[in-house]
Amino acid sequence: MIKASIFDKKLSVENVTISDSVKFDTVKFQFPEKWEKYEKTAVFKTDDGTKINVVLDKENELCLSDCECYIPHEVLKSPCFFLSVFGVFGDSVATTTQAKVKVLKSGYIKGNKPENPTPTEYEQILNIVNQTKEIAQSVRDDADNGLFKGEKGDKGDKGDSTADIIFDSIMDDELSDTSENPVKNSAIKAYADSLKKASDDLLDKSIQQIQKSLEDLNDSIEKAKSQALLEAHPIGSYYWSDNPTNPSQLFGGNWEQIKDKFVLAVGDENTAADLSGGAKTVQLTAENLPAHYHKIPTGNTTDGNQPYFTADGATGATSGTERYTFTSTSYNNTEEKKATRADSFSIMPPYITAYCWKRLAD
Repeated sequence: MIKASIFDKKLSVENVTISDSVKFDTVKFQFPEKWEKYEKTAVFKTDDGTKINVVLDKENELCLSDCECYIPHEVLKSPCFFLSVFGVFGDSVATTTQAKVKVLKSGYIKGNKPENPTPTEYEQILNIVNQTKEIAQSVRDDADNGLFKGEKGDKGDKGDSTADIIFDSIMDDELSDTSENPVKNSAIKAYADSLKKASDDLLDKSIQQIQKSLEDLNDSIEKAKSQALLEAHPIGSYYWSDNPTNPSQLFGGNWEQIKDKFVLAVGDENTAADLSGGAKTVQLTAENLPAHYHKIPTGNTTDGNQPYFTADGATGATSGTERYTFTSTSYNNTEEKKATRADSFSIMPPYITAYCWKRLAD
């Protein structure tokens, strides 16, 4: 793409192009703000006298927009071509200097089939008119059929203005080539502009209708997605997530948060859903301990002292640093006693935490 910019009537270009391409490479103009109201035309010339004008209009088949057009293949000849642009607004004409565009030679070898010539400026204008007159006629038909609100008024008398004469000639295919007559060209362009305005109005209305349809479609899609997500979580199902958001905000429905509990699968022992039980800690009682006994010897030793157990469980003398003495009301028999503690302890298995919700209803 060739970039063309205008600075104080001087046209400057960036980049180069390659020869032999057809309706492929483009030139994009950057116009100053004061050119905005002007009808602009790009002028392509070569040293051998070839000259082609391209009307910068987005309705023109040679243009991609009002400021970008294809480079005519007739001027894509090595080593260069010259580019300029002019604009017309009423009786005001804006022009620029010529800029030289370098054309590199391609490796393409032409066949015997000649290229279709680029339409003349007059033919381009007629094409714009032909493209828009059908839209303008559809606007008229819509108005006659009451598509636009308001009472239908009486049709006025058909005048004999230049635009009407040109329109009739176009409709009857009687208009001859007037490419050398700028007055008629200007009249044709003016009528084309009026048709474009009518088509633009219709296009705006169509765009609004399409936008409304797209909004309705998006609403329907969102509702369908929400319904599908809700149906994927039927009543009685569980939803787990690291996100604390209530699933009712994500899918809809009525949900209850499950807190500080495990979910146990129904099986042979727990044969129904919605049962609950269990505890985080357990406190053992004597009945839960394995059977065990502590034998306490009774009576006095031969030296008259109370017996005691040393740390290794053997009966020792009354002297010693580690000893356990016992007092008993009986010294003739061995007493058997159980030892218990009252501390509770955790039975929690390894775990990770997540938010859990159960759907209760719609």
